[in-house]
Amino acid sequence: AAECVEEFSNLFTVGAQSLSDSALKSSGTIKLTTERTFQVCISNIKFDKDFVQPGQTTTITVIITNPAESNSLPVTLITAVKSISGDTLQTFTDRIEAVHGRGISQTSHQYTFGQFSASGFYTFQITLKDDSGKIISEKSIQYRVGSVEKIIQTKEIAYGFLSQKITIKVRNDGNELANNVIVKETI
Repeated sequence: AAECVEEFSNLFTVGAQSLSDSALKSSGTIKLTTERTFQVCISNIKFDKDFVQPGQTTTITVIITNPAESNSLPVTLITAVKSISGDTLQTFTDRIEAVHGRGISQTSHQYTFGQFSASGFYTFQITLKDDSGKIISEKSIQYRVGSVEKIIQTKEIAYGFLSQKITIKVRNDGNELANNVIVKETI
């Protein structure tokens, strides 16, 4: 499978000179391309939703492919959820004993964004390691959390002797700063 191949290119300068006539010389550049094939690799990353709002849950599914005929050796799949600033919010670690020859393995996890998670793009960093801890395959994907401005207004009225006390409380349960909030009350 092409997704389990990594290609490298290097440029080399080669020169040749005649042993009998030192004036006869030539040089040229050669491009050498090598392909490194992995027994298993991360072939796809999918989400159940295109984006979420704060407080909502998304399911991430990682697909690992084994293009070889034989079963793979054990691997460890690490899925890290990173904030907009790059801090790790949560890590899921899965040990996969083997991926059958010419087969795939699917692993899914749910992540719930907090009610006040900032709007923007979060990173899901997926790493596949062998038993010695060497990285076999690594991919990252960005995932969007929308912005919500959710204003909640409550009013309490307390009556006294020839008086009335009105308390209005305004709260923003969204993840974005609320500008120009207007509170009106008739007396």
